[in-house]
Amino acid sequence: LGISYYTFRKLSYVIDVYQRKRPPENHLVPFLVFTSFFPSLIAGPIDRSDVVLPQLEQGPTLSGTISGYGRILWGCAKKMIVADQAAIFANTVFAHPDNYSWISLILALYAFSIQIYADFSGYSDMAIGSAAVLGIRLQENFLQPYLATSISDFWRRWHISLSSWFRDYVYIPLGGNRVSQSRLLLNYFVVFLLCGLWHGAQWTFIAWGVLHGLYLGLSEWTKNLRVFISEKLGIEARAGLKIFLQRIFTFHLVAFSWLFFRAGSLRQAVEMMGNISKGIAGIAEKGLTLASFPSASVVLGGAALLMGIEYIIKGSNLGSALIRKPIWLQCSICYLLILIILSFGYFQYQPFIYANF
Repeated sequence: LGISYYTFRKLSYVIDVYQRKRPPENHLVPFLVFTSFFPSLIAGPIDRSDVVLPQLEQGPTLSGTISGYGRILWGCAKKMIVADQAAIFANTVFAHPDNYSWISLILALYAFSIQIYADFSGYSDMAIGSAAVLGIRLQENFLQPYLATSISDFWRRWHISLSSWFRDYVYIPLGGNRVSQSRLLLNYFVVFLLCGLWHGAQWTFIAWGVLHGLYLGLSEWTKNLRVFISEKLGIEARAGLKIFLQRIFTFHLVAFSWLFFRAGSLRQAVEMMGNISKGIAGIAEKGLTLASFPSASVVLGGAALLMGIEYIIKGSNLGSALIRKPIWLQCSICYLLILIILSFGYFQYQPFIYANF
């Protein structure tokens, strides 16, 4: 359990020591605490030794404890209210996609996009919060990824500890972006092929990784063309409209890639993609819709509230936002979160998605 995470954690330590970026740890116990640090052991973030090891001699602080508990509650709210409610719809449709209409497949894809973000970022919040209670500050793992304006921007915001790991230990050693355009495309392909394999030795994960590599390659090749078209349409001069359209387009590229990530097989993904294409072309809608589920309003309301709060506080770190408020407001918000979780949370067993990788 968690083998992908502590393997990458120890690999980064060994590589950094080999490249003399940090001295070796001379004491066994701190090294074992670092490699087996339980809050992030199961599903990240992927800690770096230069971040965690120096903090092991420090103790917890009152501000860190308050911030940590607020962060844990925020993660629970994401998981139990948004992710687990969205999973009801997504799991039902993906279990038997042939039984549902094309619009239901699209809605299920949106639901899974919401689920995987709220589920994984919720776990990261709980892990970071738990570490903060113990006096350890971990790396942020998410920064409003669905507000990204490009695929490269998305990977600077999504699973930051993994994307930065591949950047530092695979992409840059391959030459990074200081290479020819054809070699750059190869670098993208190698990095995201490995990223797909990291998630599992299945063709669906490989297709998902390769697709993101192609996204980045096409983004580089079409950069001038996109600017030209944007200027001709008058979008380039309207910064707000341009950013809005970039965010919408990037989100749908990412959501489309989640189809391969979530599908049980490549065949299922291709069949679902075909059904969606036919539906968009004009096939009559029938069957299940999002409104068929009583939890639909909870999912949409929870997702809107989640995105709204994260936009207001400029990120997902509710714990740090709380620490700047008066103590009475901190306690009030924590109690309110507990009441919301008890009222709208999903309390049946629903495992964390990324605990599988």
